[in-house]
Amino acid sequence: MFEENPHGLKDRFKPVYYALMFFMKNDFPNEYVKMGGELKETVEEIIATIQQLEKEYR
Repeated sequence: MFEENPHGLKDRFKPVYYALMFFMKNDFPNEYVKMGGELKETVEEIIATIQQLEKEYR
């Protein structure tokens, strides 16, 4: 969806994209590694929120 969309969703939603790539490491092992350092804190916050929601809704 991010790659094929002509509206530049990947650039617009980079933190969300890299958070998704974190959870899809097995399918896309190199994508998460490409993340720039400036996004690291934001992406880690998104990942932590998702993991917290996972615990709450089990």
